[in-house]
Amino acid sequence: MSLLANANAVAALGTLCKIDNTSPAEMRLAPNREQDVRQAVAHGSVDLNLDLTALAELAISEEGIEDLQRVWESAAVEYERNHPYQKLRLRVETGTLEQAPEIVKIIRKADNAGAVTIVARDLVGPSRWDLPLNIGAYGAEARSAIESYWHAQLIEFDFTDTARHNFDLLIFESLAEVERVRDKRLTAGFLVVQVETPDDLSVATVRRLNEAIGFRAAALIQRPDSFTTCIQIFLDNLAHNNQPDIAITQAGVHDAPLFIVGDPAFLDRARISTVTAHLEDELERQFHSGAIETDEFSDMVDEVAAAPGPDSEAWDAESGAATETVHRTARIGALLVSRAGTLREATMVRPQRHLQAQVFDVSGGAPVQRMRSFEAGADHEINVRIGPTSMNWINAPRGFPDHALPEQETRLTVTLLAPAFVSTPVAQEILIGPTGSSEVAKFSGSVPADAIEIDATIIVYHKGNHLQTAQLSGPVTHGENVPEATGIDFSLGLPSEAELGRQRPFDLSIWKDETELELTIFDANAAPGQPSNTILHPALGGIDAVVAAIREELFDAARRIEQLETGIENAGLRTLNNLAAQGEYLRRILFGTTSQEHIRRVQVTSPHSSDFFPVEYLYDYVLPDETAALCPEFKRSDGPDCSPNCPAAAGDSRFVCPSGLWALNRVIERQVRPHKRAGSRQPEVAAHQQTRLGLNGIIFAASNEVNTPEHPNETADTIVTMQAAAPVYPANTWQEWVDHVRDHYPSLLVALPHNVESRPFHKLQIAASEELALNRITLEHVRPGTDTLGSAVLLLGCNTANATVAYQDFVNELRCAGASLVIATLTYVLGPQAAKVAREFVAQIWRSRDSDTVGEIMRQVRGRMLAQDNIMALAITAFGDADWRFYTERQ
Repeated sequence: MSLLANANAVAALGTLCKIDNTSPAEMRLAPNREQDVRQAVAHGSVDLNLDLTALAELAISEEGIEDLQRVWESAAVEYERNHPYQKLRLRVETGTLEQAPEIVKIIRKADNAGAVTIVARDLVGPSRWDLPLNIGAYGAEARSAIESYWHAQLIEFDFTDTARHNFDLLIFESLAEVERVRDKRLTAGFLVVQVETPDDLSVATVRRLNEAIGFRAAALIQRPDSFTTCIQIFLDNLAHNNQPDIAITQAGVHDAPLFIVGDPAFLDRARISTVTAHLEDELERQFHSGAIETDEFSDMVDEVAAAPGPDSEAWDAESGAATETVHRTARIGALLVSRAGTLREATMVRPQRHLQAQVFDVSGGAPVQRMRSFEAGADHEINVRIGPTSMNWINAPRGFPDHALPEQETRLTVTLLAPAFVSTPVAQEILIGPTGSSEVAKFSGSVPADAIEIDATIIVYHKGNHLQTAQLSGPVTHGENVPEATGIDFSLGLPSEAELGRQRPFDLSIWKDETELELTIFDANAAPGQPSNTILHPALGGIDAVVAAIREELFDAARRIEQLETGIENAGLRTLNNLAAQGEYLRRILFGTTSQEHIRRVQVTSPHSSDFFPVEYLYDYVLPDETAALCPEFKRSDGPDCSPNCPAAAGDSRFVCPSGLWALNRVIERQVRPHKRAGSRQPEVAAHQQTRLGLNGIIFAASNEVNTPEHPNETADTIVTMQAAAPVYPANTWQEWVDHVRDHYPSLLVALPHNVESRPFHKLQIAASEELALNRITLEHVRPGTDTLGSAVLLLGCNTANATVAYQDFVNELRCAGASLVIATLTYVLGPQAAKVAREFVAQIWRSRDSDTVGEIMRQVRGRMLAQDNIMALAITAFGDADWRFYTERQ
């Protein structure tokens, strides 16, 4: 069977290519990819990246095609079950526009496919969409369709007004009609043109039309049985709050070929309910500017709010939702136009929304809003929402990443962490639409009488996507009319994967701050009305002592293996059994009998690297016997994934297998977020850019202790191995290190230092006695001041991720100095073993494909090292975004 003959397989592969921004040949069809497709389809609007030439040349088995088909079918069925009256909107990007018509023919056959749009964001035209819909029509049949439309109150037209140039919707009966008005320079938000032949259904035709007429999206429809009926059904579908691409598809797809090209951002917002939401935003803007009085503003807001919302069932019925919306908004719209000029195009420009907060003192009779300080010894309420800028709300300085949300109403999880305000993390879900303000999450707590300041970390998620984090801070005073009441405000929101562009959602998010612990398990496929997450606050007193014991045991095992010159199946077996026993028990304590199979990506956040929650050591398989042997299949696999014949995975307790540890079978991202760290330069992937760390140079430094009498050439072997991947610049002093950073702009810094545990600060020692104290680490050690992209740092010395003083943290120092990634150690390490890990890490980067992320590389390094008896692989972890990728000359 040909891949191109299977529309469902093509749809699944195109979705995955878009998620990973890669070609079909680079695609990794891992078991967890079904979850990725389901999450993409759950939004209703699915983005695909398709190249027919690449698909035709792709070497894929029939079994692989069937797997892809099953993935799409499963996702489509689930979406149809949750949204029984909706079809999927498929938006296709293709590098070869000549292929677009053929792509549309193929992808339209995919299960539950509705509108298929070829993405073109560069079309020139206005973002216009309003109610009543202002329509221009050219050609006798087109005009007849508009003049005889039965819901005249929803549209606005005047065919005698030949001076009119700007419309919401333009309809042309033929390409010839377009040519006749070319010199008028007409514009519209959406364009519909009837064409004669299949050859006219092309991107080239749309481009030629855009030279004559300004528009943001267009539909070409080959002559249907009745153009009048098609247009009138199209208008009816618009009146039911459908976007133009869905509306025209449902009007003409049964009897006429259709070709849609346009800007997805415009199409998403071109709905009747969007116009209503923007009126609310404009009302609030004019009210706060003083243009509208309070009483008038209140009446207007009530009038607009009474109109059907974007997800109201009224749109699906014949109950006149559109007509009601016209009646409720017409007077207000006219008034706003008289005061602010035209709103028609402005209503399509979605205003920037922000994470916002309000603080109220609720200790008295009526709540009193606080803007300058918290009241000492008083009960308070912190309100949080997402909305347009408002004078009554405190706004986070960075805009909210609206692009990460679906166009329909959805739920967000808002988490508040404020130890001085509420003793444990708390979370609520709020509804948010495509425009306007969200619902408000309200968090109650008490401000201690002796508190100096309240710091509240607010984190927003959408089905596992971390959308934004910001810290709300303010002084604690007695009254606000005192000099100490300097204001409550947000510090700069920390970038998230939604803001940063390429990252994929997490299935489990963990927050740990000393004794505070919160786990959020996300369900991207939650049905409407059902919670999209489960929040756990497990009581795990003593977990830090368990982590300390694991650190000791890992080092003891590494030392035994080194001394006895034997493998993990002998000198390391006791440690593996103990880790598996601890991990299996902890997994049951956290999740009970609930399956964790869907949890493939985990994010762990804490203020300091030493505040460590041992998610890497959770164990999926059955509790091994105390005398369990090493799985005989693991070393043969030579990587993190054991073979299909793994006895431990099959439930045989006589064996323990490292592949059951989450360190080997999950992608784990760790972030360190020091509270209110001044001058932090933690870099993240630039928004919507395909930013990668180019392997263009490696700086290398090592302590003399890396070489031992038994292993005298570890340093030299490491340099030789790395030189096969990139130029290596050895440094014997920290000044040489700084000079290399300045001169060579390296992407990878490898240090195998000795951690000198001195006072007042620990030091990193390279060569014989060259030391760098923790407090003297600066930007110059990580990246040049003019470079916007920080290096990745391998810091493989003793306890580099286990600070004895929490805030004196090597990982934090390097990240805040600008390192994109820091890979550090949880325990003491042996120099030769550290060198082997460094060599393997560079080798895995060199072997990596374009789609391989650091999270996947870490899995491979751990698996390869364990298979080679280097148990230190379980003592390394990465801090920073797991979705960073490297670019090598080999790729």
